[in-house]
Amino acid sequence: RAQIQSSPLGGGKAKLRLSTAMQLLAATKWMSAHLSEVTTPFIVLHAKHDVVTESESSVKLYNEAASTDKELKLYDDCMHGELLHGGAPKLALVEKVFADSAGWLAGRSTRSV
Repeated sequence: RAQIQSSPLGGGKAKLRLSTAMQLLAATKWMSAHLSEVTTPFIVLHAKHDVVTESESSVKLYNEAASTDKELKLYDDCMHGELLHGGAPKLALVEKVFADSAGWLAGRSTRSV
């Protein structure tokens, strides 16, 4: 927790303006009401023990989206943000997340010769 609070990306140092918070809330409500309209391919990567954004929201997106090409990856033993920048203690996790992402993209990419 100390590492997260000392990070320039976390720790509650940034001040969120009320109007920005209200727009984020409105956008979240709109998206939640329209999940069934999502038809594009997507992958969701989420830390199971995330205390900032509950993983249940990603499960809801996965379950309710109309897309037939979708994947949900829930990672154990990590918190918000550690999936991409967990530092040395989470290097294996970060490498797995990048490999999962690259594999998903490669499986949907076409290569013209």
